[in-house]
Amino acid sequence: MRIIVATTLIALELLAAKGHRVTIHISTEDPQAIETTIQLEPIITIIRGDLSQARLRVAKAVIQLHEKGVKPTQPEIAKALDLSERTVRQHLAWLRNHGFLEEKRGVYTPTPLLKLYLKLHATE
Repeated sequence: MRIIVATTLIALELLAAKGHRVTIHISTEDPQAIETTIQLEPIITIIRGDLSQARLRVAKAVIQLHEKGVKPTQPEIAKALDLSERTVRQHLAWLRNHGFLEEKRGVYTPTPLLKLYLKLHATE
């Protein structure tokens, strides 16, 4: 059974790597178990370490502002990086849509996926 699961995951990862949107929904027969959905695209980005330098810079700014107690909003991030709000908005949207950032009421926070990416690909 494990070989079937492993083969299926590899096939799904290859599809995701070719640009197909692949979602895995995990559940059990136990009604008290937690169900979850996983997008493979961010996992592939983490494994490959291919987050663009611009997106990585925006993500790090979110973390730094957050650590300083400043609410990382789009205008604050743009100001900290000396970039246009439009450019920052595009990067924030990509990072949010791929699970690296969460956004509530215009304030961005890093997700465990982003923290994992930074741990695996330590860059200064």
